Amino acid sequence: LILTISWPASGGSLRCISKDCNDLWKAPPNSKSANYVAEWCAHGAEVNFEVRTSVKFDEWVGIGFSDTKRLPNSDLVIGGMRNGNPFVEDRWIQEGALWRNSKIDASQDVYNTSV
Repeated sequence: LILTISWPASGGSLRCISKDCNDLWKAPPNSKSANYVAEWCAHGAEVNFEVRTSVKFDEWVGIGFSDTKRLPNSDLVIGGMRNGNPFVEDRWIQEGALWRNSKIDASQDVYNTSV
């Protein structure tokens, strides 16, 4: 499954150190065949993300953004297949909540999405 999204580079939990940054995070970290890879590239006022992973039909993949590196009070974008249809959701995890209790974010900031 490949999830692609664009997100504003300012505001919310997402902060870029420079205006043009590129980076990658994968799990397991030093694997040549990682199970989860998130890559991003900042271009001025937006950041483009691509998340790649293997999931079963009707499962989803997500990426989260937090000022504190903790789940509560963080932005989360999930995407996948639901009942055979692709979906992408911008969600918010409240203080004391788990990802299962995340809510659709009142501020829908992601665009140029695909699954």
